[in-house]
Amino acid sequence: MPGEPLVVEAEAWLLKADFIRSGPDLPLIGADGDKIPVRDFFNLENPPNLTAGGGAVVSAELAAKLAGPAAPGHYAQATKAPRLPIPT
Repeated sequence: MPGEPLVVEAEAWLLKADFIRSGPDLPLIGADGDKIPVRDFFNLENPPNLTAGGGAVVSAELAAKLAGPAAPGHYAQATKAPRLPIPT
């Protein structure tokens, strides 16, 4: 349910998992290769915090930051780009 915490029982697994941005989904990949897909995480207005069975919490905001940007390698330019002549 949106906004309610998602519980991952294995605390050490959650805290060592890789957080990946895959379109609207947030797959969590453990060091052992196991995967937990969190479907539509990035489409939710209030994505869930990820809570471990031992009580540790990875906030939705932190999970999104760990997953990286929606468009890696794309940056807004703060200044005007230089005009380069077009070869003829």
